[in-house]
Amino acid sequence: MSFNPKRLAVEYYFGDLQYWKLPRVAADGLENGYDGPALRGLAGLANLSCGDIHAEDIRENEIASAFCEMGVDAPITKESARLTLAIESAQKGVEWRGERVRRGYAHSHLFV
Repeated sequence: MSFNPKRLAVEYYFGDLQYWKLPRVAADGLENGYDGPALRGLAGLANLSCGDIHAEDIRENEIASAFCEMGVDAPITKESARLTLAIESAQKGVEWRGERVRRGYAHSHLFV
């Protein structure tokens, strides 16, 4: 799976990405060519175990800054996160249906 900062931000602000995973996200961002002081600060915590990272170790403005350094317009509201997830789900549904139709046409000669 490719690194997608927008998707990760949506997951974080929607509540599906736990704070203790953010240092690894920041480190992945650096590895994918993004850079900035907030990313570097968060990535510095990546070598700690999840039990050693506490919510108070990471400031909310540092999280927003890190996502901004990866090109995301953060912070993201829950409404915006919901809309993004809804659009993504609809796109996946259309892609899935399109693939089923293509497979059906590809095999339609078997039913003639």
